[in-house]
Amino acid sequence: MKLSELSLKAKESQPDLFIASGSFEPRCASIAKTIDVTYLGKSIFLANQRNATELGPEEEVAVKCLGDECLVTRVDLESPSGIWSVVGRIFREHEGQRIWVDITTMTRELLAVVLCHAITAVRQSTDITFLYVPAEEYNPRERDIARKWLSRGCRIVQPIIGYSGIIVPGKPLVTVLLMGFELERALLTLNYLEPQKIILCSGNSNSSISAPHAEANEYFKSKLDALYSDRCTTHNIVLNDVTKAWGQLQMIVDQLGDVNVILMPMNTKISTVAALLVALDNPRIQVVYSRPEVYNTEDYATPSDNVVMFSLNDINAIQVQQSQP
Repeated sequence: MKLSELSLKAKESQPDLFIASGSFEPRCASIAKTIDVTYLGKSIFLANQRNATELGPEEEVAVKCLGDECLVTRVDLESPSGIWSVVGRIFREHEGQRIWVDITTMTRELLAVVLCHAITAVRQSTDITFLYVPAEEYNPRERDIARKWLSRGCRIVQPIIGYSGIIVPGKPLVTVLLMGFELERALLTLNYLEPQKIILCSGNSNSSISAPHAEANEYFKSKLDALYSDRCTTHNIVLNDVTKAWGQLQMIVDQLGDVNVILMPMNTKISTVAALLVALDNPRIQVVYSRPEVYNTEDYATPSDNVVMFSLNDINAIQVQQSQP
């Protein structure tokens, strides 16, 4: 759907609350700049407490566009318990309301916590819709795929609260990696985890957000596959449809047998949600987040003019149906 059509959807839905997340990249303001805020009840803008007291340029644009009903809420993105506390409070205070959540520029750790609380809220009669603005291009000023980068280094690798799983000593470890463009970050995380087997998932030109994305994704996947050829198997999954990716990842996990499983979602936020849903349905699965040393803040991504919307209420209905004998 085009971003230009979003105000009509907002008019039809009349969300009581709109939640967005700050970032250094322009996409954090894409929806705020486009949507008619008169159709929104109020807005909460999550800003990183670790950054300067003032908002960044793109964040200021977003907050200004969201108007007087926008509350800037600080969250420490390097404190897992702090993230859990702030997000949980927001959903508890708006139980039973209609909520739209812009997940576009959330860290994957923040997104995982948001999803965990949101699924609980949906089961308590809250209506929740996620929105995601894909990137038109990543690291756009770099034309050589081999030199494109989004982040560098890896400061810490840790399980995400709500997705700790059950790791049994003595059992082999299988890592399911949803590969994106961050080869160095993926390699450092794998070196830390030392899995006996790697399931490497990525998209192709038919199932990716765009053909250029698929080409770059294939390049980085092939590099990692070559480095771990003795223990790596590859799968293509759908990256632009939550329910399809969810089903595909569930089938992959179901075939792994009696092993420890760690999920590493490092592709689109759409496929990340799919991976997180698999983990929420399988309490033995752990999801880890690797925090990079630095992001490419000068040339991370350019926004597309599209937006993807999906209802967590519809997803919850599928979960309920699947759980029935």
